[in-house]
Amino acid sequence: VAFKAIDGGYVHTCAVTTAGAVQCWGGNYGGSLGDGTDTERHTPVPVTGLTGVVGVAGGLVHSCAWTASGPGYCWGANPAGQLGDGSRNWSLTPVPVSLVPRFVAMTVGPEHTCGITDGGEVRCWGQGGSGQLGNGTRSMETQPALVPGINGPVAIAAGNRHTCVTTSSGQAYCWGDLGYGQLGNGEVAFRLSPVPVSAGPAALAAVTAGRWFTCGAS
Repeated sequence: VAFKAIDGGYVHTCAVTTAGAVQCWGGNYGGSLGDGTDTERHTPVPVTGLTGVVGVAGGLVHSCAWTASGPGYCWGANPAGQLGDGSRNWSLTPVPVSLVPRFVAMTVGPEHTCGITDGGEVRCWGQGGSGQLGNGTRSMETQPALVPGINGPVAIAAGNRHTCVTTSSGQAYCWGDLGYGQLGNGEVAFRLSPVPVSAGPAALAAVTAGRWFTCGAS
């Protein structure tokens, strides 16, 4: 099988095949492999029912994928609503994300998920206790909630309890847990809404988020 995209979760990995299907392998707690079981797999197994997939994201115990012309899908554990289907029910197979007809990018944290819509919005859902959903609250959301104040998002990355996005202008924004300065705005405090990253004279074209840190490339 040839793959065109791949992403690793905590103890599992998922990849998009050149035919637009998804295969996953590794630990399968909560159904994060999406094959209809919770059985650990040491070689790739097909994720049930997905076609036309262009990207995939793996988290702690859930995974998500987005398609070229349809909605986003998530599967696995769902204690905080991170599957985005309006429930907190775990799913061993993919379920469509509510409210958003199409995503062009998605990212997965331990208990939250965010995506960029084809209309240029940023939306997040799941656990928001540290402000990682960016909607101005610390509420849990089981459906995609709008992150206000971001124009022209092009890439998005979720960390442990924070999220960052880069825009077409080169400005990056972050929100959520700032206990280690991972939002990059020179402060050490929680932020419930996006704050600009202090990147100096260099615009950022890409960003990635780790557990308690963030990195960007100009």
